[in-house]
Amino acid sequence: MYNLIKSSVFSILVFIAFFFFVTCFNYKEIDSSRKNVPRIKQKVHIGNFKTDFKIFNNLKWTLKGTDAYYYNDKKIKLSNLLIKYYNDKDQKESYIISDFGSYNSKTKSVILISNVILYSTNGRQLRADYLKWDNNTEKLVSQPGYLVTLIDKQDGKVAGYGFTADKKLQNVTFASNVSGSVEEDKIDELEDR
Repeated sequence: MYNLIKSSVFSILVFIAFFFFVTCFNYKEIDSSRKNVPRIKQKVHIGNFKTDFKIFNNLKWTLKGTDAYYYNDKKIKLSNLLIKYYNDKDQKESYIISDFGSYNSKTKSVILISNVILYSTNGRQLRADYLKWDNNTEKLVSQPGYLVTLIDKQDGKVAGYGFTADKKLQNVTFASNVSGSVEEDKIDELEDR
């Protein structure tokens, strides 16, 4: 009988201790603290990455990279980028190369970084260290602190900051600090216009 009472008291004490532990322990505090801990996702590497953007089966542009690293479901970092832009007749209008960049698969925007060069079929060339292709507006945009140089075989060279243009470099604007140069033999041609 003494052992039965002893085991009953022990069981009751264990139950009280467990109940005390459960009611005093704040599970919400643990859950909220886990939110601040970054989840480490392993990046996925893919060689020879390529994606196309089409509207109604009409190819608008292609993006290629020798190496692609997927960090999440929408951001992909690339190296040795090549973007080719096409007109409505699927003819190449221009293309851009750069050392590095990133592609947002949700917005279809591309950021180009380091040795960015755009070649247009109209003879214009663009050089920069940073450009963004905004797929919604179909514009190339630079950050205010990055110098962009536009080279035209016929009109010379223009450089400035805060650059915006279309993919063919036909509609170009600079926001600030614009400078330019024209070869001497071109000055006579410009004056005669």
